[in-house]
Amino acid sequence: MSDVKTKITGIISNLTSLEVATFTKKESTNVPINMDFGADGNVGTSGIFTSIRTTLADEELVGYVRFELDGDTVAFVNNNPAYADVLEYHKEMIAAGQESRKALFETIKGVFK
Repeated sequence: MSDVKTKITGIISNLTSLEVATFTKKESTNVPINMDFGADGNVGTSGIFTSIRTTLADEELVGYVRFELDGDTVAFVNNNPAYADVLEYHKEMIAAGQESRKALFETIKGVFK
């Protein structure tokens, strides 16, 4: 498979889902990030997400959502009023992720026109 075809396949694969998780953390909590550099020198987000999830596993989940291209959606919202501001941030991150996916899709669509 050519490099271009491999990259396009990877981009399309990334378009098939969107996952946003928002946690609380204590001020003293360090979040070490595993910078998973692939063979092409790019950072893989799966290593970053795994590091964050592992580190914050004992912290409180404020919001979580995962959208799949096939229509499946998983969502969780912590209704603790103390997290109202953080929950608004979580909603903004979901919207930003959706806009990012939409822009990427439009770019790919434009390439094939």
